[in-house]
Amino acid sequence: AIKGLAQPVRELKGKVAAPEATGKDFGEAHQAAGEPYRAGLEKLGQAVEAHAAAMENFAGRLEAVGSGYEWVESENTSTVRNSGGQ
Repeated sequence: AIKGLAQPVRELKGKVAAPEATGKDFGEAHQAAGEPYRAGLEKLGQAVEAHAAAMENFAGRLEAVGSGYEWVESENTSTVRNSGGQ
């Protein structure tokens, strides 16, 4: 479930990092004010990408740990069954 959510989060990067607003949208006298805004949005886009990557990494670790627990539980069940009555 976590890994499945990483892709929609990653898709947000394009919406955040590439806004439709340009410096001209701030008006003739304020075009320069738009540049820091765009730079900030690019940084937010990088943060969104990093978050999506971290989600995928976390999901992978949970999957790896989960299969390890299944193996241990199976082994323990076998040990308990074999220890009784012998």
